[in-house]
Amino acid sequence: LGMKTTGNASRGITGNAGIGHGNFFAEPGADPPEKLIGSVKNGFYVTELLGFGVNIVTGDYSR
Repeated sequence: LGMKTTGNASRGITGNAGIGHGNFFAEPGADPPEKLIGSVKNGFYVTELLGFGVNIVTGDYSR
């Protein structure tokens, strides 16, 4: 694709390295979601994430 690497990869204990992220968070802003979404020219609109995890506050567990 002719893109420069950003070094954003992750790897599990026994898996190979792959595309990944760490310490991802979003903070609320002043604009409504419709304005933010409307300003994106090329991207993904993620509505759900699936995966293994534990909510340390509620104790909910998913896999």
